[in-house]
Amino acid sequence: MNKRNLASILWFLAGWQAGGLIVGIMDLPWFLGFTPGIVMAVVVRWDPAGLFWSRSGTGRRIVPINQFAAQLDIAIARFREGMASGVTQPKLVVRNVIDE
Repeated sequence: MNKRNLASILWFLAGWQAGGLIVGIMDLPWFLGFTPGIVMAVVVRWDPAGLFWSRSGTGRRIVPINQFAAQLDIAIARFREGMASGVTQPKLVVRNVIDE
């Protein structure tokens, strides 16, 4: 069981207790006592604002050097394939890239 599941269960129980207290004090129907617990558990589990849980590493901006080198090798192979087939960049683009 991971932290997110455990937190959802605990927040459900806390919301259920609070809902039960409010239902008992205000003399409301008994099934409304579950509503705050369910809402709190769903919000903690889903975390729409990203306040509780960090996002996955798939959207990382920093790439490991081995992955960067592999991407660079693929780009070089594509450039060579394009040059062999006669497709190249205009001279102006090449000059600007080399100057940078």
